[in-house]
Parts: sequence; C-alpha cells; structure tokens
Amino acid sequence: MKFFIREAYQDVEMFIYGMDGEEKTYEFFKRFFEYTPDIYDTTDEERREFNTNGIITICYKKDYELILDVLDHVQQAIDLAAEIMNSHSEIKKSSFIYEEQYFLL
Repeated sequence: MKFFIREAYQDVEMFIYGMDGEEKTYEFFKRFFEYTPDIYDTTDEERREFNTNGIITICYKKDYELILDVLDHVQQAIDLAAEIMNSHSEIKKSSFIYEEQYFLL
C-alpha cells in the first residue's frame, strides 16, 4: 500500500498481511494509529498539491522509520501465529484473544 511521507514529499510502500494471508495494511494502520494526528488518510488536497498516490499520510520521516522498524516484527509474529494454528489443529484462533481483543490481525 502506498503512503505519503509529507515531510519528505515522498511516496513509499509498506505492507502487512493477516493470518489468512490477505493484505491488511489499511486495516492495521486505521486500527493502531486511529488517534495519531500525524498519521491519517491522505486528503484530496494533498494528492493534488503534492502529486501523491499515497492512501495514508505519515507527516514525519522519523515516524515512518520507526514504524518500518516495528512492522517487520509484527509481521513475523503474525506469520508465526498462522504457522502454529495451521500445524496444530488443537490451537484455535481464541488462543490469540484476550478480553475480547485480538492480538493479531
């Protein structure tokens, strides 16, 4: 999925996949950065002004770099959980839920 780094006037791509193997990038960012004022849906005005194809805007390059560092670990955790669930039929999706909150997408 494309992101626009406003500070750098740059489009970048990042992806995250759920346990089902489907891309969940937009859902992940909307859920985990919902109340972050510097990460938001790119506006039509930004698309025109900066000629960007980004779907989500990240205001600062430093934030992008921090997210990138963490995203790989998140994806590894999701992949490991999917592998465990696929190889052990006794482990159910509920193993990854606590107080009705999903730990993984």
